[in-house]
Amino acid sequence: MASPPPSLEDEEYPGVYWVKAYWLLYNLKDGERMPRCQDLPANAFGHLRDATRVFAVTHPWLGRYSPDPDGIQVETLRSKLSSMAEQMLLDRKDVLFFDYLSLPQVHHESGKDDRTEEQLRRFKTALSGDLMGRIFLTSRVLVIDEVPKEAVSNTEFLNRGWCFFECVVASMNALARDLLWVSEKTKSEIARFRKLSAKFRETGELDELLQKFDTELKSKKFALKADAAMVRGFFVSLARSQRLIRAAAGGDWDGCESMLAQKADVIARDGWGRTALHAALLNARVSVVAQLLKNHCSAHAAAMKTLTNETSLELAKEGGSLECQVLLQHKFKHGSSVLDTEVEQVSSGGTASGNAGPSSSSSKPSTAKLLTIRAIENDEEGLREQLNRLSQPNEVDARDEHGISALYYAASLQHVELVRMLLKAGANPDLPCGGDQESASACATRLGFADVQELFATAHS
Repeated sequence: MASPPPSLEDEEYPGVYWVKAYWLLYNLKDGERMPRCQDLPANAFGHLRDATRVFAVTHPWLGRYSPDPDGIQVETLRSKLSSMAEQMLLDRKDVLFFDYLSLPQVHHESGKDDRTEEQLRRFKTALSGDLMGRIFLTSRVLVIDEVPKEAVSNTEFLNRGWCFFECVVASMNALARDLLWVSEKTKSEIARFRKLSAKFRETGELDELLQKFDTELKSKKFALKADAAMVRGFFVSLARSQRLIRAAAGGDWDGCESMLAQKADVIARDGWGRTALHAALLNARVSVVAQLLKNHCSAHAAAMKTLTNETSLELAKEGGSLECQVLLQHKFKHGSSVLDTEVEQVSSGGTASGNAGPSSSSSKPSTAKLLTIRAIENDEEGLREQLNRLSQPNEVDARDEHGISALYYAASLQHVELVRMLLKAGANPDLPCGGDQESASACATRLGFADVQELFATAHS
């Protein structure tokens, strides 16, 4: 029994294998039983990171142990893919999720579970958290709703709990759905779901939609009773992750902490394909970005792109926050811990690579980085520790590669206690910083931060 190569598993969707759309188009045969995941050759699978488009298929299971024993759905799927290819809407490396093809399955006739321990582990991993919901929230969804009366399982498409769940979640995302050869009844219901989810797409608020989902789910049918609770769990997990993203966008770190404590997934996306970090960057929520990067986001999570291929750094620039850009750049340079390498090197008497910025030649190369990151992160203990390590008084004014000092960052973010600490250490509030040569004192005046201005006035006197 074959298994897809482990290297094809994506960190964002653990346990899931993505199938090449072109492989399906040219290798599956109309009217033939659909093969299961572990029976596909290795070249049937693709890398999510290489794809221009990512698809997910919602469909009914027509057999007890196989969704498509007679190849009906194979024919429909191939027709949809062929139509997209003709319209230049399908690339060679595009991939799709189809549960029977993407997750290891039991034997199609006997139902015998002949999966290996590793295959079972992957299957269980894929069915954890909000992963199933996330797939349909962040992919271009293809709908196959045909249910022949003679099928072993002939419950109508949207009366099935799994299909209902997938269509509701698909209606929440901002990408177009493929409704080619779909019944008018299904189209009408999906249009209704779109109206119900409009508030979510606009604001990220999911409570009203969750209530309606709960109400309607009770009337839906599942082959296994336990699946009803599982599907509701997916939606609740999805709601939790969406609340995390909404809190990040609004700069509400307490709300973020609450959702993270409830196991919200930091790499989950919203209907626009943005993570909590993306939302915080786009809205210039510096304190949220600092906390996410420092304690919750891996380097992989920080490097994730949106579904429209925008990078985190591009979002930070779009949001207009230099502080967010600085935090990201340090994260990319130093992996999962922003400053560990530099702190260790300075503590041991060595130096780390990096440019301390203009007018800072007398300081160690990493001094500006250490000071400015602590200032941006509002890390009092870390800043105090670093100030105690300074060998020369003027090192406190070291400027980073953008020409900005720690005092300027602290003042611009209204980190009052850090401003006080830096002034006590001898920082110059009138030091010209950045391209426009604005001082920390002038910055506080421009932003109207009276408490910071008062500290600077005292320093001047």
